[in-house]
Amino acid sequence: MAPNRVQFWGATLFDFFYVRRIPDCPYLATISTGSKLWEWMKEEGEHYAKHQMAKAEREPGPELVPPYPIDRLLKEFEVAAPVQRKGKEREGALQFGRDIPFSKPIPTLQDVHDPFKTLSTVRSCSHPPNWDDQPDLVSAYRLELSDEGGNKLESELEAVKIADVLMKAIFDEFMKNPTAEGRALERGFLYIPQGTKPGPCAPAVYFLHDPRPARRAPPEAHLYITPHELTGTGHHSVVYNVEWELPRHVLVEDYICKKCVFETGIAMLEAEDGPNGETKDPKWLEKTGEVIETVKSYPGFSLAPFDDEGECIRDVDGTIATYDIEPPSHTVIRKYIGPVRVIDTKVPWQNADLGPFCEHLKEERENESLTVRVKVVAKMSLEKDAHLEREAKNYQEFPRHFFEHWSGYNVLPPLHDPVPVGALVPQFYGYYVPDESVPVTIWEMGQKGGEGEDSESEGSEDDEQDEPETSDDMTVEPEEDQREESGDDTPSAQSGLDEDDSGTDEDSTGDEEEEEKDTPQYYSYRSPLLLIESCGRPICDTLEEMTIDDRQHCASLFFRLHHEGWTHGSSYTRNVLYQPGPLTASPSVREENATKRPDLRQTSFRLIDFGRSVKVEGPKNRAVEEADLTGMFRILHLS
Repeated sequence: MAPNRVQFWGATLFDFFYVRRIPDCPYLATISTGSKLWEWMKEEGEHYAKHQMAKAEREPGPELVPPYPIDRLLKEFEVAAPVQRKGKEREGALQFGRDIPFSKPIPTLQDVHDPFKTLSTVRSCSHPPNWDDQPDLVSAYRLELSDEGGNKLESELEAVKIADVLMKAIFDEFMKNPTAEGRALERGFLYIPQGTKPGPCAPAVYFLHDPRPARRAPPEAHLYITPHELTGTGHHSVVYNVEWELPRHVLVEDYICKKCVFETGIAMLEAEDGPNGETKDPKWLEKTGEVIETVKSYPGFSLAPFDDEGECIRDVDGTIATYDIEPPSHTVIRKYIGPVRVIDTKVPWQNADLGPFCEHLKEERENESLTVRVKVVAKMSLEKDAHLEREAKNYQEFPRHFFEHWSGYNVLPPLHDPVPVGALVPQFYGYYVPDESVPVTIWEMGQKGGEGEDSESEGSEDDEQDEPETSDDMTVEPEEDQREESGDDTPSAQSGLDEDDSGTDEDSTGDEEEEEKDTPQYYSYRSPLLLIESCGRPICDTLEEMTIDDRQHCASLFFRLHHEGWTHGSSYTRNVLYQPGPLTASPSVREENATKRPDLRQTSFRLIDFGRSVKVEGPKNRAVEEADLTGMFRILHLS
């Protein structure tokens, strides 16, 4: 059973069965899985369907499937499109879709670069100028967690501490009695001399390396917003693709060089034992260990389909068409058990921010930047609208498996067919609100990464006045007029005062009033930011062309939400996104996969827009939404 606790899980489509509990009643059938039937048959002592039972015994359990490795993706992207950093030009960013747990050092502060005042959520028909044509407005934003998010952060940090304590205890116990069975897996590599045969042997060597570096302090990040990247608008929000600049170590795990560990360890062995082992301690020559060899062979499992008349389908050359369900395999596994000799190599972990790379990684990684830029989605709220805050709270309350990709398939009511168990919602990267204690600043041309002093307010005003008329700023026009042009019936964001100024007391001192007059008012309203993964486009225009498998896949996302006790509250096709899959493949493979015919391509689907989602109890509360979904996706008898 996968973490979503759906009863029926199978590793492949061939692990699901219809069972006639009453053999003479063909209209009474129960859906089950091979592993559940196998367990029952073992308990009852039944030995029918031996081939199916043997296959069920080999069936692997659910496994967490990681996306395409981020370090490999970054390397491919940086080679194909080197990052250019000239002034405030933003050329090229990587599509990002990885999970960042609360326990990782996600940024608690953001510098939001917004030269077009996009944060005001005011839309304009005028074409915005290029990024480098005007000064850059920089706002400070801070991470805001809900009560549930704060509890998750505390629990995940506590779990990290417990894991560290447990790892230290395992390591201390291992050092007291070094054996292969009790070794600390994240502290070294087992070395068995080449030519060692199965059976009794001399003790193996365990090359220790340094422990993983401590968790770094939460970093500061930069977010770059431009109205050119508007991707969607609604009654309550606007959505932009944005570029997020983060320290590399937030996304890329620290790594240990295995070559360094073995080269250093072998050199230490030779120095201690001599080139030919002439000074080796006799206790390391005694055959106190053992190598156990296990061989697993499997002939494979194939199926031959047949047509409606019961005849085998043949290929163009006349041979019977067959499909390999399980390929043949031959595996030899060698395992060492017994005492080990510990050699502490003191080889450190490596990353771009931890210092120079070793000789093995220098050529490959020496040009890695300390920061990386990735594309994510920033959702903004219209003024005086609470949907975005509710949605952020829901993201923080969702269980972990909503964000995870798992192997295999589920059958969950009211569907009768298996569907994949991928991620249900986009990855959540935080809910950020303006830090009102930090004033908006301006970075002039040539400043990058905050280098140099901020320009004076008078200079920034002169720069705005000197802008040519041909490059209208998106927010030069009064915001009321822009609202009228765009036809937006939401309340105008232009109030003449910042949120901080709306509560100014009339009896303020003259000095305070003078200070307010000297402070330029760049925004009348700055929206909070909900940062999530970009998951593609809505299925609105493709629903009619989708196969029944894809339609059931989309519907299953809502049903999984229901199974966990939630209703979506806005079950429309515009809230289901699709992109080429599988997410375990490289972008080039996924692009190629998207060109295949619908029944052969793999597509990834996600739900979005949870501002109206609520937790409910009992099936009655989700029955209406379930009926709407079966009709919308044309599934079951209600279609």
